[in-house]
Amino acid sequence: MNFLLQVRSYLTTHVREIVRFVVVGISIFLINFLTFAFVHYKIGLDYPAAATAGYGVGIICHFTLNKLFTFEAGTQVLAQNLPRYALMLAFNYGITLVAFWLTVRIIAAPAHFGVVVASASTAFSSFFVMKYFVFQPASAGRRPIGHDAASGLAKAFDFDRDALAAQDVPACNVAFAPKA
Repeated sequence: MNFLLQVRSYLTTHVREIVRFVVVGISIFLINFLTFAFVHYKIGLDYPAAATAGYGVGIICHFTLNKLFTFEAGTQVLAQNLPRYALMLAFNYGITLVAFWLTVRIIAAPAHFGVVVASASTAFSSFFVMKYFVFQPASAGRRPIGHDAASGLAKAFDFDRDALAAQDVPACNVAFAPKA
């Protein structure tokens, strides 16, 4: 299958997530841009401080909207998502600073164009990093670990506690018995 057909197939298969990602991305861009403009032009801080403020406000909204809306990962454990998201942020922040440096210092464009360049630079890679790393479902290559609230035991498989109890399975084995 040639490359363009593979891209078309991927886009068709993931159109719902891509559309949601674009909607979230536009929203985050506006939040970032307006925060930057307020801090830089109204408060009067220099563009690195304004860019940092816009980025900071943007990442809080970005994580929340993508976790809950784009990738529907609201049930995933925050402790799993946050360190991975932090790695993505570090990478994206580096791209943001380089984009501002190129835009303002090298090209000599107004600072607010740096927001546009940085946003475009990180948007493409962020979709794939979030989909396949940050919010990767537990069922995609990893064994899910759950918690049985009734017994307080950790479980490696989904199981029906009542069905196992009816068969006189010892409690110590319940946590490891697969659901029938």
